[in-house]
Amino acid sequence: MDFNDRVDQGIEFLRTNPACREILRWALVRCSSERVELSAFEKEVASRDEYGKGCPEPFFIAQWLVDAGCLDAFDIDAEGNVVNAEAMAAQGATDDEIDDAIASYAYRTNEVGRAVAEAFAPNVRLSKLIAEHPEARPILRETLSFLCAQHTLGELSAHLKTSLAPEEAAAYGALADSTVLASKLSDAGVIEFSSHNWRITAEGRELLFEIEHDKR
Repeated sequence: MDFNDRVDQGIEFLRTNPACREILRWALVRCSSERVELSAFEKEVASRDEYGKGCPEPFFIAQWLVDAGCLDAFDIDAEGNVVNAEAMAAQGATDDEIDDAIASYAYRTNEVGRAVAEAFAPNVRLSKLIAEHPEARPILRETLSFLCAQHTLGELSAHLKTSLAPEEAAAYGALADSTVLASKLSDAGVIEFSSHNWRITAEGRELLFEIEHDKR
């Protein structure tokens, strides 16, 4: 496959794994600037809000991305240096000596992974949502603002009913429904579900600030 095909494959992988999408994207961003050792990666993944019950063990998060062609995996020694098995073998090292030199593994996002992470950046996804539904910009802004505090879906529904005039709800169509609205904003990566509540993400807060200062 050429580069674009590989990027499309990575995009399709994240698209078809919505329950883990945000932690997969986070992993790609985290490993973009440096190689990250496996045990450190596992601890960081487990501590993230994006890491939900529907996600596999942190090791498999990394392995999924390796299999999808988005992360490169490296054998490393105790000092964190890459173990070059071919070079060691060429110098006469045995298989056992090579295995003994490997202390752990590390991961680094490659060019494909960086392109996939950019495609799923919340600002890109939210901009696409706004472009598809420009008339819904006010309700998207209002919902993000409301979810700066945690609320249940029922509370969001009640808020929309009291804050939207009938003609506004009609203009927004399906997006006036709290379930549809939460799903769209969750898919954009700007709100998240945690402990039975919806809340804005850190990226969502940044984008809300931009929306509030954009007079369009």
